[in-house]
Amino acid sequence: MSLTDVGNLMLLSFDEIEPGKPTEAHDYIIQFASKKLGPEGRNWIPVIVRENGPDRYQVIGNSFIYAVAAEAGLDKVWCIIADERPESIEITQALAQEIQPKTNLSTASRDEIASALDYLMKQPGTPLKGIRVASVVARLDEAPREYWQDLKPIAKLSCGITGGAKLKALEQVFYLTPQPIPEITTDIRLLEMMSATDLKTMAKKQGIALPQKPTKSDLVKRLSNPPEAKPELASQSPLPEKNDLAELEAMNLTQLKAMAKERGLTGYSKFKKPEMIKLLAASSA
Repeated sequence: MSLTDVGNLMLLSFDEIEPGKPTEAHDYIIQFASKKLGPEGRNWIPVIVRENGPDRYQVIGNSFIYAVAAEAGLDKVWCIIADERPESIEITQALAQEIQPKTNLSTASRDEIASALDYLMKQPGTPLKGIRVASVVARLDEAPREYWQDLKPIAKLSCGITGGAKLKALEQVFYLTPQPIPEITTDIRLLEMMSATDLKTMAKKQGIALPQKPTKSDLVKRLSNPPEAKPELASQSPLPEKNDLAELEAMNLTQLKAMAKERGLTGYSKFKKPEMIKLLAASSA
């Protein structure tokens, strides 16, 4: 075979072709088609092959046609030659509907999730019958699925899928490529899916004081809104690095106290603005 043969329709001897992934078609269907084809017939739908040696080929797509040709006893089979790229096998099998389509739930868009669920709902005997698809799509779209290691967190989304056969059905179309969970985060979606032990560890790393026996709700609340990330401070202009008196005077009392805290100063809780400016100016002298 030369490179010019790639993509061409060629008539190959059957004994030069090795089977690939077997077809899942029932023998009855294969026998029916082979009788229609006959030993002198022409397989109008080609087998997709790739070269795996000199004048040797292997089926990578349309394995049903290959099985029918074998059953009919064809001496020669019409084939299309695919290139050697590994992804060509996957593309060919997808086009021939010989592989189960799967969606990466870690990165899937809302429309992709909806399409995958619609496909599952239309499968005969699906255990998902009765669920509200729109609700499942909305919960999945909002969930921190980029960090999930498996599909088990879906059972906690209150979307009608609590595990068992329903969760197993989702494995037919969804897979995950999880991102590493960050050591520190304020994402409440992510915090709620973590264990109390992991939350305590995260709080310890941030130096956040906790009550003696904090509940998980306490931990999530404190970690999602730590002192360093209070909106009223984060939304204001950055604190100046220099202790320029004009810059200090331009700041409000909250910013001045935040700066004093960063510098490790104490005893200023009841100070007014002029006293805070004086304290900060002295601290950099």
